[in-house]
Amino acid sequence: MKGNRIMNILILGGTRFVGRVLAERLINKQHEVTLFNRGISNADIFSDVETIIGDRNTDIQKLRNRSFDAVIDTCAYLPGQINCSASLLKNKVGKYVFISSISVFAEPNKPATVEDSPKIQLQYAQDKLDSLTINDINGENYGGLKYLCEQKLLEFYPDSHLIIRPGMIIGPHDSTERFARWLKPFINNQDLLVPEPRNLPIQFIDVYDLADFIISLLENGKTGDYNVIGPQSETTFDDVFNTICRVIQSSSRVFWVNSEFLEKNGLAADFYSNFPFFVEDKFRDQYTFNNEKSLNDGLKLSSVEEIIRRTVQWHINTNDLKIKSGLEPEKEKALINSIQYS
Repeated sequence: MKGNRIMNILILGGTRFVGRVLAERLINKQHEVTLFNRGISNADIFSDVETIIGDRNTDIQKLRNRSFDAVIDTCAYLPGQINCSASLLKNKVGKYVFISSISVFAEPNKPATVEDSPKIQLQYAQDKLDSLTINDINGENYGGLKYLCEQKLLEFYPDSHLIIRPGMIIGPHDSTERFARWLKPFINNQDLLVPEPRNLPIQFIDVYDLADFIISLLENGKTGDYNVIGPQSETTFDDVFNTICRVIQSSSRVFWVNSEFLEKNGLAADFYSNFPFFVEDKFRDQYTFNNEKSLNDGLKLSSVEEIIRRTVQWHINTNDLKIKSGLEPEKEKALINSIQYS
């Protein structure tokens, strides 16, 4: 699959966030793309691309008579899903690309986690594992299940797999709102309430950088596991917010509050719902994953400013700023007022 040869790529998914950007980039590079999805999300965005309508959990047999150079699996969360797709495609698809997660690591708070660092080992009986559905996935088992997916893939593609472990993915088309939640107030010149410590390091990966790297790996015949994370240099939450403010030329003010303030005002118990994108200080080493292997094999990282500018422009162009995550705006405003006028 090396060189400039046109590849025939199957994407499981392909109309939401990572899958959508992958499809766009592959099409722009003249590769042949086929999508397999339920036809529910953004069904009309690739009208000129062959789309096979089906649910991977029940309709994967629709692919039994097809062959491809590679499959990119953007939406497997349970090992049973990988078992169904990989067992069917193993003699029909040359390479299997699985979008896993940086969450598979057992010691994320240990600095400089590399590809072969220890992984989470879920102790599930097979009958329990077989009975799980997407609705059973939560923050406690997500990473462990992703690792079980990786292990299942190796049974069918031991030497011709790409396991991609992205960190927090940000950029256009992100429905999680983790990053967009913090862009909206800056765009609207509204003040923000955010948790200290502001000097906490953060890592993330731009969705376009991620997609381009995956395509590059395929084009260059690479295999193996990759931690795919950025940005270019050590970056703190304060750096990100200052860059957002500068790029947007916003008059917003950022009110940093300590853990005592969070506890006093009932915000600590539901920290991650109130403050998506942030991590608590006790997890300050969670964003120190090592990306040296990916950089050596061609990962190109946009600057924080480029990522923010691109994402802000997309939100403005699409008027896609109906953010529902994080603190209620009125509550946030009241808390900021309590700080200013105390």
